[in-house]
Amino acid sequence: MPLRIKDWQVYVLTVITALINFVVFGLSHYRTWSDAFEYSSHATNLLQSGLYSFDGTHFDVAREPGYPFFLTIVYKIFGNENLLAVGVLQALLLGVLGFIIYRTFAEYEEKKTGLTAGIVISAFPSYGYYANEILTELLFAFLMSLLFFISIRILHAKDKISTLTFFLFGVLCGYASLVRVQFLFFLPLVGLLFILFSKRRLESLKKSGAAFAALFLILGSWGLYVKQHTGHFALTEGRQESVLNVRAVRAQLSYSDLTRYAGAWVSRSIHGGVSTPILDNNEAKGITERYFARATTTEAVARIKSENMHTILSNPGHYIYGNVIEVMKMLYIEHDYTDSQSRYFRPVLYAFMYAFFLFGLFQIARNWKNKEMRIFAAVALLFPLYNLAILSFFDTVPRFNTPYLQFYIVIGFIGVVIWRRGRDHLQV
Repeated sequence: MPLRIKDWQVYVLTVITALINFVVFGLSHYRTWSDAFEYSSHATNLLQSGLYSFDGTHFDVAREPGYPFFLTIVYKIFGNENLLAVGVLQALLLGVLGFIIYRTFAEYEEKKTGLTAGIVISAFPSYGYYANEILTELLFAFLMSLLFFISIRILHAKDKISTLTFFLFGVLCGYASLVRVQFLFFLPLVGLLFILFSKRRLESLKKSGAAFAALFLILGSWGLYVKQHTGHFALTEGRQESVLNVRAVRAQLSYSDLTRYAGAWVSRSIHGGVSTPILDNNEAKGITERYFARATTTEAVARIKSENMHTILSNPGHYIYGNVIEVMKMLYIEHDYTDSQSRYFRPVLYAFMYAFFLFGLFQIARNWKNKEMRIFAAVALLFPLYNLAILSFFDTVPRFNTPYLQFYIVIGFIGVVIWRRGRDHLQV
C-alpha cells in the first residue's frame, strides 16, 4: 500500500507528538544510570577498541548486544556518549512507532481509528519517559511494532507476499532477540499463526523458511563470535544463573508465605519503598548478593545450578504459583524512581489503559465470529501474552511489560472498531 500525502501528514503528526512527549516526560526527569552505565560502557568499548566488553579489557556477554550495537552507531555518528542524541533518536523512533500502528489499522481500512491509536501511543507518558533513558525499552517497543505490522501484512494479504518480507521478519526477530533474549522463541509461535490463519497458507509455509534462515543467520553469527572469545556458543550469559537462583529460593516458601510475599510487594509499591522482613529475605537484591558470595568459581556455579534445579523440580506447585505472582508484578503499575510523575498520575493512567484494554477484549469476545477482527486481535494479543508466559518463569518487574503496553492500547482500539461497525450495521 503506497504512502499518500495524508499518510505523510500522519507521520509528521505522530513524530511531533512523540517529540513533545519526550520533552514533557523525558527531559523533565534525571536519567537513571545503573543499567544504562553498563549498556553505554559496552558501546563505548566496542567503538574504541572493537571489543564487546564492559571494562575495555575482557570480553563479556553479561548484557545482550542488541542495544549496545544501537548505541555504538549513535555514538559513532554524534560523538561518544552523546546521550541527548540517543534520546532524540529514541523519541523519533517513538513517532515512527505511532505511525506504524496507524498503518496497521489502515490495512483494515480504519485510518481514522489508526490515527487516534498512533497519536495516543506516541503520546503515552511511559514511552516519553523511556525515550530519555539509556535502556532497551524504547528500541524494543519499536521493533515489536514493526513485527506486529509485518505480521498483519502477511496474514491479511490478498496478493503474493515476497520472500524478502519473510526474510525481513526473521531479521527483526533475530535482532529483537539480541536486544532481549527472551524473544528467542517468538518466531516459531508466530510462524504457526501464519500457517494456520494466512489467506495464502501454502505460500506462507514455503516462505517461512526464509524467516528462520534469517533468524539463524543473525543469532548464529553472534553466537559464533562469542564462541571465538569464550570457547562455547552463547547469546548472553552472566545473569541467567542468578535469576534462576532467585526463583529457586522462593520456590521453597510455603503457599501462604508466597501470598504474603506478593502482598508485601504490592504494599511496598503503593507506599513507596516500605520494606518488610519477607521482602528483605526473598527479593532479588538480597538473594543475588548471597548468590554471588557463593558463586566464586565455575564449580560453585555448576553446583548451585544443580541445587536450584533440584529445588524447583521438588517444588513444582510452589514454582508455578510463583509464576502467577510474577505475572502480577509485570502487570502492576511501573515504578517511576525519578518521581517525574505524581503517585496519582500513573495509577490513573494505568487504570484507564487497562479499562480500555478490557473494553476491547469484551468487544472481541462478543463478536468472535468476525474472523477479520479476530485474527487482528489474536496477533495483537500474542505479543504481550508471549512476554508474560516466558518471563513469568523468571524474577520480573513491571518495566519488563513496558514495551508491550502499546498492544493493550491497540486491543482497546480494535474494540472501538468492532463496536462502531456493529453500531453502523444496526443503523443501516
